[in-house]
Amino acid sequence: MNSIYFIGSVPFTFAAFFQLLNATNQEQQEWKIFAYRPKNSGYIAGLTQWLGTILFNINTFDATRKLDWMEQDLLVWTPNMMGSILFLISAFYLLKEISFKWIWGDRENLSVWINMLGCVAFMISAIASIYLSDPLPTAFVQLALVNTGVGAICFFVSAFIGLTRLPK
Repeated sequence: MNSIYFIGSVPFTFAAFFQLLNATNQEQQEWKIFAYRPKNSGYIAGLTQWLGTILFNINTFDATRKLDWMEQDLLVWTPNMMGSILFLISAFYLLKEISFKWIWGDRENLSVWINMLGCVAFMISAIASIYLSDPLPTAFVQLALVNTGVGAICFFVSAFIGLTRLPK
């Protein structure tokens, strides 16, 4: 099962990198793979989300190894928690772009709020999966799995809504 999570984390990271590329190249300038745009909220959101997905890759790869509970906390839970914090930071910057307002019927606005819901779900998953002892209580495992799934679905739906903004 953990191998499936790791395999799934790779396209997740590519998708976040493509979001970063999109935010990097929004301005009418020569196309760039990397740029530093610290005053652009969309860019900061894309960068922090991409970095969060890299930590998620580390987290899911380390989960494929046989580790004791202390190693689980250090090598699996820590990158999970740090990645989830970066996801929340990215959501903050996206919300900043829409002035933290809910606008009924606006697709971009809806996409941002669904993304935020996904970020919160990933954070709940990270909190629920801290190893205080071995084995982790079943209720915590279920809470972590459900929220990981909810977070992934929210990110997918948010990205899909964003695709509707592409030129025809």
